[in-house]
Amino acid sequence: MNKLIKIVLCMSMFLMLFGCQQETELDTSADETAEPVEQEEIPDYPSAGTDEIESFYKSEKASWGVSMYDNPSAVKAYEKYRDFCNRYLINAVEENDNEIISPLSLYYVLAILANGASGDTRRQLENALGMNVTDLNNFLKDIETVNNDRDGDKYKKANSLLFNTHHGLSLSDDYVNTIREYYGDSIEQYDFGDGSGIADKVNSWAARETDNAINNIVENDDFNDLTSFLILNALAAGDKWDVPFETGKTYYEEFNNYDNTKSMVEMMHQTFLGYWHDDLSEGFCKRLVNQVSVVGIVPNVGVDIYDYINQLQPDTIAAFTNIYTYYTNEEFGDYGCTADLNYTNLSFPKFEYEKEYDLDKALKKMGLKDLYDYQTCDFSAMAKGDQSVIDELCLQKAKQKCTILVDEEHIEAAAVTVAYGGLGGDGCNIRDTYYHDVVFNRPFLFAIIYNLSTYSPDLATPLFIGVVTKLGEPVEKAMQIENITGAINIRSKPSTKGEKLGTFTKGSIIFAFETKEAEGYTWYRIGTDKWVADKGGEWIKVLKQY
Repeated sequence: MNKLIKIVLCMSMFLMLFGCQQETELDTSADETAEPVEQEEIPDYPSAGTDEIESFYKSEKASWGVSMYDNPSAVKAYEKYRDFCNRYLINAVEENDNEIISPLSLYYVLAILANGASGDTRRQLENALGMNVTDLNNFLKDIETVNNDRDGDKYKKANSLLFNTHHGLSLSDDYVNTIREYYGDSIEQYDFGDGSGIADKVNSWAARETDNAINNIVENDDFNDLTSFLILNALAAGDKWDVPFETGKTYYEEFNNYDNTKSMVEMMHQTFLGYWHDDLSEGFCKRLVNQVSVVGIVPNVGVDIYDYINQLQPDTIAAFTNIYTYYTNEEFGDYGCTADLNYTNLSFPKFEYEKEYDLDKALKKMGLKDLYDYQTCDFSAMAKGDQSVIDELCLQKAKQKCTILVDEEHIEAAAVTVAYGGLGGDGCNIRDTYYHDVVFNRPFLFAIIYNLSTYSPDLATPLFIGVVTKLGEPVEKAMQIENITGAINIRSKPSTKGEKLGTFTKGSIIFAFETKEAEGYTWYRIGTDKWVADKGGEWIKVLKQY
């Protein structure tokens, strides 16, 4: 019925416009002509394609004692997923900003969406995800089994599906059964009413499933009378470093920001066996107390971070997880005592930030623009009821919010992804802009990776990927100081009663911010809650004041 009304309205508008055009052409006495309306240029996003993807994944129902590494189809599936990670990163990053995305969280949401799609819509989603729906379901079920079997891992994942029965529809039985089998039992069908309670419900769910890392991802204004369904995923990962950084070895150092300005960051330091590098970059791989790895990659001097991101291959980041890269020849067969060893003197900053994404641009740039137009979108496998209403199901919008915290003791990341389903509309209410590469001075890339095998990157699963382009405090507030006496205690506060965190050794030159006078000493702040004392200029010399 809605489609019929829209057709009639469109015909009426056409006749009105046609009539106006005729009248203008006959009125030759008109003194003025209307100025053409300038239209904003909208990018012509590519299509994800509708090629049939043959099934290749052989499920091993992987768990401890069952090696997915021995399953060639699993290696291929992981590669397909990592290719999706790269394409998501390339299409989601914004100019001159710190980034943190969760490819796996979005992957789950799109996989659940694909199960409800039919025809070209399903095939477009499959092309974007790299696998057909059958393989997606089995692959995600298997890696979830692996992840859940790891005792002690601080890894948390949840899916949820909310469906609005207000429009006379309900979820199809087949769709419900599939989602419950592969993605969990959190399925609710009810009348959303005016939608006023949905935001509180979703935000409470997000907070619960991420241990309060993400408390607010949606607002009441995000919902309207046409909202038909919500697909949610929450993901949290991280833990303590297997070998933590020493607090007393964290000092302020200069950081080159994206605009070639300098700032001061608290830089952590550690020396360990291994040297991770490729032709364009170098970095590190550090383990957490579980099987999660943290990879950091800094492009070589002169290599722009966005150029580096755009050349990423499915195994570029994963290759940094290979534990045998600390040998000079980097060949598995020559790891004996005769091989030269390489060490990394790591300097890595402490940081904390969050990022929220409206994913519509990224998904369109990945070829999924047809999902936003009810005339080209087909979610007929999701629902049952009035076929004319089912025909109007489409993707209304999608968003993701992520957080990251890195310090000497641990690293923690969390994400929530939400896909909103709607009725009707063409998805053209979002203004599109172009993105341009900007040259930055040594930003870096990092990833939190779940690795099934510590001996090979083939089964690495990126959970989070981030780009850091700016950090720290303004350099104008800094001063460079040198210890000109013996070892000076580093305290947790400007007092001799503060906890001793380490020592500031003679001859060392570091950066400090602000001073305080207390207990007859001049105290220099050299980090967050880190202070060293000077007595009358006899212990510390100020070398430079910015």
